[in-house]
Amino acid sequence: MKKFGLIIIWMMIIFFGYKSYLHNINQQNVGIQPEESVVMDVFMSEIEYVEILAYATDQLNEDALEDAVVIYTLDDNSRRFSVVYSSEGNYFISEEKAAPIDNQKIEVRNIDDEIPKEFIISGSKNGHFGYSIFRIEDSEVVDIFGEGMEDCC
Repeated sequence: MKKFGLIIIWMMIIFFGYKSYLHNINQQNVGIQPEESVVMDVFMSEIEYVEILAYATDQLNEDALEDAVVIYTLDDNSRRFSVVYSSEGNYFISEEKAAPIDNQKIEVRNIDDEIPKEFIISGSKNGHFGYSIFRIEDSEVVDIFGEGMEDCC
């Protein structure tokens, strides 16, 4: 019986690891230009002279257009993120917010099974880990919940 329980646990670990891998396939860590897409072209044309550290594309709101969450650097000690989102066929860029200094990761999830989808930004600074869960509401990036972000941004 113990062997069966261990097998189930290993299967769950493998399943959730693989699911996480598949979910993050559309996330890119960039030392180069991002893949060509309308949403990333909007970002690149509006926010110039930044180095993109990470981005994730997905449909965040109820329309059929792709949106993007982009983490970028302004200088060695400053990281920011912005969301490029669509509304009524037009693209908009959110106000920038602080992002983690190191080990940035973006995950798009549908936590409450409702639109808009949430996105999680996590990372670290000097060994301090933090994350926050955000979503776009009324054209604003809303911080729903987080922990430790003040120590890593």
